[in-house]
Amino acid sequence: MKLLGSEWWLENSSGQEVARINGNITAHDFTIQSPTGTLLAQISKKWVTVRDSYGVEIMGSDLDPYVILAYVVAMDHVEYKDKRSSISFG
Repeated sequence: MKLLGSEWWLENSSGQEVARINGNITAHDFTIQSPTGTLLAQISKKWVTVRDSYGVEIMGSDLDPYVILAYVVAMDHVEYKDKRSSISFG
């Protein structure tokens, strides 16, 4: 964790970094970037909904889109598992 916002990264099975998440996780607004800085995805929470839902815009092809979505779900679970029981993507 950083002082302002959170910082996460994704490693492959060899321990090599394949993506980094930057932004304000607690405000539900963050980006996923490749190690070279290429923007792969932008994620933001939709605030005016009955259930929590997220907008996930996948911009790069360096990672499989399912890996990006799985990463977002895992982060959400770790950050907010005590606050709610399910999420949906729209």
